[in-house]
Amino acid sequence: MLILAAALAAVAYPVPALRSAGVINDELAGVPLAAVADPRSPDRWNVFSRRTGSGVVELAVHGQGIRDAQSDTVWDPTTGLVKSGPPGAQPLLRIPALTSFPRDFRTFWPHGRFWSEPH
Repeated sequence: MLILAAALAAVAYPVPALRSAGVINDELAGVPLAAVADPRSPDRWNVFSRRTGSGVVELAVHGQGIRDAQSDTVWDPTTGLVKSGPPGAQPLLRIPALTSFPRDFRTFWPHGRFWSEPH
């Protein structure tokens, strides 16, 4: 599980679901975020803020990067640095996250939520 905690809120992303989706656009404690599985390595993932200088972006895997279709900006999935896009495109801010076993999640974050794919 990839765990993201902010104040009293927490969310757990099952690693198989994250790998399958590539990018999970979500929100925690009012912060729009993206949990990202690096398409270059199945064992590497990061969490980024989706808030940029031009607003909130919706990210998806694009080749070896992550892309916002509206602005046509592509970021590196490890660093959040801009790979291509319009002039002035900004890097994504990385949000610290950690990994945990599912059974331990409830021990440390009893009110946290397990992410599940929207129906």
